[in-house]
Amino acid sequence: MKIKKMTYSRVLLLLISAVVYSSCEQYIDIDEYVYDKTTIDTIFVSKTKTFEYIIGTAALLKNESNFVGDWDYRADFPSGMGSDEAIQPWVNWDHAGSCLVVDQVTPRDTKNVNPWPDYYKGIRKANIILARIDGNPELTDAELRDYKGLAHFLRAYFYYSLVRLYGPVPILPDEPFDTDASVESTSYERSSYDDCVEYICANMEQAAQLLPRDRGIAYQYMPTKGAA
Repeated sequence: MKIKKMTYSRVLLLLISAVVYSSCEQYIDIDEYVYDKTTIDTIFVSKTKTFEYIIGTAALLKNESNFVGDWDYRADFPSGMGSDEAIQPWVNWDHAGSCLVVDQVTPRDTKNVNPWPDYYKGIRKANIILARIDGNPELTDAELRDYKGLAHFLRAYFYYSLVRLYGPVPILPDEPFDTDASVESTSYERSSYDDCVEYICANMEQAAQLLPRDRGIAYQYMPTKGAA
């Protein structure tokens, strides 16, 4: 009888251990959470994610229709207020373009007019698109041409916006930098004004060859061949 009880106890203990082990294994199994994350590799095998990445790149451009600031935002790009024709009496952070006209924008006090970091982020993202998009199996030939055209257009427009505000800027290699690249390997001197203009024009010409002439009403905000 004692032997039977001991046997039953051992069997019961083994069953409990198996259930607990299985539960713990399921509890700590996080593969579905880890491997379901969006990465740069998963973006460019999906048509939807690639399009979202392009839209995210364009979103780094400043809203040039914000001529003046308001309670909830500041005008973070000179826009029309930074021209000689736009004269108004207020010179402060909410009217950043006017600060630029009267030389109050300095390296130490940008008056919130500093699109430099965001625009170079946009350039990097455009470089990544052009470097990876050919491997996307979900894109048709027409979509591939369109998306490449958008990337060329955005890269050119980012550089154009930088040159318009800062003068000649560094033209980076088309190959995206590695995320662990050293400061020395990613530091470039300013290119000449002529080189900047030629690079911008070359990208716009490439975009004009790739982009469609017209777009449907759902995508009327996106550039076309004529815009390039």
